[in-house]
Amino acid sequence: MKNSSTPILEFRGLYRWLSNFHKCNILYEGLEDTSTEHAYMAAKVTEQAIRLQIQALPTSREARNFGQTVTLREGWENIKFGVMLEVNRRKYFD
Repeated sequence: MKNSSTPILEFRGLYRWLSNFHKCNILYEGLEDTSTEHAYMAAKVTEQAIRLQIQALPTSREARNFGQTVTLREGWENIKFGVMLEVNRRKYFD
């Protein structure tokens, strides 16, 4: 049987809410962020001051840009997929 549903090709318009850049309140590691992108970028570091800086940024794009400049926490490459999974679980199920 052929699946007649239309594939989602991008997170825009009707599907914008699926994007990590979509505004939503998410509690992760004691901080309330305004997007999963904010939470993910903040998780890249352990320094509370930097995490708070990321949390305070007004847009997900700014959080992403800032997060790409930080010195990564030790072991980030080993945990980053688990972090992304967890922040998305919190977005959709909390």
